Order: sequence, then structure tokens, then C-alpha cells
Amino acid sequence: LTSSDWVLHMDEETFVDAYGLETCIDLIERSSVDYAQGYIFYNNHAYWKNWFLTFGDIIRVTDDLGRYQWQANCLGKPLFGVHGSFFLTNGKVENASTWDTNNLVEDYWFAKRAESLGFKYGWIPAIAREQSPRTVEDYVMQRRRWWRGIRTLGKPMASALTILSACPVFRMLISSLLYRLAFEFLQCPMIRIPPWLWALKAFDRAIVTYGFVLSLVVHDLDAGVNWKMIVVHLLMAPVLVPWTSVLEAASLLSAIFDTKTGFDVISK
Repeated sequence: LTSSDWVLHMDEETFVDAYGLETCIDLIERSSVDYAQGYIFYNNHAYWKNWFLTFGDIIRVTDDLGRYQWQANCLGKPLFGVHGSFFLTNGKVENASTWDTNNLVEDYWFAKRAESLGFKYGWIPAIAREQSPRTVEDYVMQRRRWWRGIRTLGKPMASALTILSACPVFRMLISSLLYRLAFEFLQCPMIRIPPWLWALKAFDRAIVTYGFVLSLVVHDLDAGVNWKMIVVHLLMAPVLVPWTSVLEAASLLSAIFDTKTGFDVISK
């Protein structure tokens, strides 16, 4: 490949419309980036057929609307990771980075290698559409592969992100246990937190909630869901959040304790 060649990587079920292709061409002609990522929505097929799995992938859209596009537009680096689909690369990046790796997250490995070689990362302001895994087992296997690959990537930031991603559900479980011990065994009164910490936590929750609501609404509108069902989906969120957190934690624990190696193939 030469520097005049560009490769658009996609999964087998990825759908890119005319606007998406035009945006890729515009990025190639008008920007100085060497490789780039775009938004991925998971509403192309069987959308909301399984509420738990659909909800879990909507959280990935929050990542795209938030930290993924931020790292590309503001940092020019794939700090938090990339998707292997809707991933545009120049020929010189393909030649220099290569895909010669047995890492299970070969897309993240490729992106970090390209970064280390000095290539500039960017963002495609367009949407590709895919679908969620069909079963809970496939959902867990997909995430398990990610955790295994990130763990063996050998990058401190990647390892830190693995731990932080597991924090919400483990924090919930540990907090519940500590409160139960305090109230039932130690008979301790409720611990009051300082106002500044409460305000910080409230701000954090507000940002997280806003990001999720925005992602769900945009995702649903893109799929042609009516407003009545969008409201239903929003109201169901508090019920779905704990269960998707459990699925994420299960995939992480499986990646840590399951000795099986190799690439898990899932059905879509």
C-alpha cells in the first residue's frame, strides 16, 4: 500500500451509508490525520429484541459520544481504545504498524503501535450501524475477549482502564456489604459526608446521567423509535443498569479466572 491508499475496516454486519462514505472521503482530502475512528450505533438489526443486551451496547455509544471522540479531537491519540470497525487507515500506517500480532484486541494494539510511530489519530463525524450480540453468552464472550486482550497489551493505561471499568459493580457490592456490617453488626450511625464531596458526587452523577440519556435518545431517534417508547426505555434504565453491570463484571471475572485462550467467535 502507498500513502495514497486508504483502508476502511468494517465488521461483517457493519452498514455505512452514503453520508458516512462521503465523510470518510472528506476527511482524507481535507485533514492531516493518518488513521481515524467514527461513531458506531448498535441499532441496525434486532434492536431492543433483548433489552439487556441492547442497553449494554447503548452504554458503548456513550463512550463514542464522550471519551472516544474527545481523545481523537482533542488529543489526537487513541488513549482509551478504538473499535476495529468503521476504522479508517492510511496505507503508510498499514505498512508501518501491520496487523502482525496475536493479541485479542488487535485493533487497540494496532492503534497504540501507530501512535508510538508518530502517526496522527482523528475522528470521523459520521455513523456506522451494527447490531448487538444475540445471546447473553455471546455478550459475555465478546467482553471477555476485550479484557483478555487489554490485560496482555502491556500498556499501563490499558491495565488501569480495565480495573476502573470493573469498579462500578464492585464498588456497589462492597458498599452494600460495608453498610450491612455497620448497621447490623456494629450498630454504627450513618456516616455523614462533607458537603463538598456530596456536591462532587452529585456533579459526577449528573454528567453520567446526561451522557446516558443523550446516547439513548440519539440512538433511538436514529433507529426511528417513537417518543413514547423512548420514554419507556428511559424509565426502564434504573432496572437495566444493575443487570448490565453484572454482565460486564461477569465477563471481566471470566477473563481473569478462565484459563481458556483463543479468539471467541460470536453469532450476529
